[in-house]
Amino acid sequence: MRWTFFPLMIGALLLSDLARADTRAWVVQTLNAELNKTDPDYNVLASLTFPLTAGFHQHQSEAGHVLDRVYQYLGGLHSNPPGCAKLPDVLLMAGFLAPTGRKVETDWAEAAFRQCATGTQPFDTANALIFFCRYTQEDHDRRVPGGVARLLERQRLDGAFVDDKKQLDFYLTTHAVLALHDCRAASEEMKKGAAWMVRALPDMARAGFLDGLAESLIFLDWMRVPVREKARILDWLRRQVRSDGGLCFVGEDNCRSHWHATSLLLYLLDHSRP
Repeated sequence: MRWTFFPLMIGALLLSDLARADTRAWVVQTLNAELNKTDPDYNVLASLTFPLTAGFHQHQSEAGHVLDRVYQYLGGLHSNPPGCAKLPDVLLMAGFLAPTGRKVETDWAEAAFRQCATGTQPFDTANALIFFCRYTQEDHDRRVPGGVARLLERQRLDGAFVDDKKQLDFYLTTHAVLALHDCRAASEEMKKGAAWMVRALPDMARAGFLDGLAESLIFLDWMRVPVREKARILDWLRRQVRSDGGLCFVGEDNCRSHWHATSLLLYLLDHSRP
């Protein structure tokens, strides 16, 4: 009986690898489909590119092929630059691709973003700060003047961030807190925001907010914030994976796999073990 653990462990690992392959295939297929569109959604492109560049899939043939397509797509944008709202996603994709050896020239995008930085939406400001602070050695206050201050104007006393109507904005909160962390700015406000993210986990689990749980776990891990229930939440998320390998945005009957939730799922499957 003392040896039964090892077959069980091997079986769990094999099932995990199979699940990851299905999820990877879903991400690759959906990213290819988005690239085939005349006017692709840059948020979708960036989200699906992210997990494929995280060190486990870039040399897998289908993943490598679609990453080449993203690289080629970005390389052709300088002649017809996208609008301000799309530039942070362009920069993030360049940051994601860089460790894979696909170096994207971003001078044009950085220059274009500087022209519209003060008028960008807070979420885009947070993403731009994440790019400059996480993927470059640039001074964030020179590249995104006043960006940190503009974000902090939206932080509540409990650490969360709000939209224009003073309503809680979950995604602004997670991205703003990560931006503060990456830029080593406003450490007390960053800690308050991270603490809010941890406190919000039980409510998100009860609501079946799968996308929010996955994003929170990833960002909190990057910020080295301990999460007591992390293993239990990860196990629960694995049980929510659909037969097509995807993950729903919110866990409901007959829900469909969602591009953002599934991209986060693939990252989690890669960076955790059953």
